[in-house]
Amino acid sequence: MKSHINLLPQENRRRLMLRLRVKQWLLILCAVFATGTAYAWAGYREHLAIQKNLDIHHRTYKPITMLKQELNTMKEKAAILDQREALATFLVDRHPALTLLAQVAQSASQCRGRLQINELKLGKPGEKGLERPLESSNETHVVLIKGTALDIPTVTRFVDALRGANLFTQVDMKPTMETTISNQPVYNYHVACAYQ
Repeated sequence: MKSHINLLPQENRRRLMLRLRVKQWLLILCAVFATGTAYAWAGYREHLAIQKNLDIHHRTYKPITMLKQELNTMKEKAAILDQREALATFLVDRHPALTLLAQVAQSASQCRGRLQINELKLGKPGEKGLERPLESSNETHVVLIKGTALDIPTVTRFVDALRGANLFTQVDMKPTMETTISNQPVYNYHVACAYQ
């Protein structure tokens, strides 16, 4: 049973109904928007908290990371220094082959063409074709020189030049043998030079 009678025209009733529906939908939309905003704000605050924790951890562990990087850099530098030290030690303790060959050639040139080098070997004593000079240690290296000379004084001059170079620890001359080439007497010599 109706308690009132709506005497408003149909058009006004429609407007009132429309306003009521608009208000209802606006309330629903506002509620959805407020809920979404609340979730977004909660997510943003959580993101800020995580970022803050990350910054704290980054500041806490940054010195350790820097120390690790410095340690790796120092290891690389130490490896380079070890390589350079090994090379320097090798160059100091071992005469380069080129230096030895140059000294042999210079000593031979002092003989003014009266001496010829036919064979030259470098290596450690005991290797094939390399004899150990007298009183040489196990660590000694040997330069073995074989050739021919026109006379014994030329061989002696050659050996004296090798000894005077102060490059070899010991220079030994083996007995020379006389032979003939094109009716010319020559002497085969055999010199062993020890160096460290």
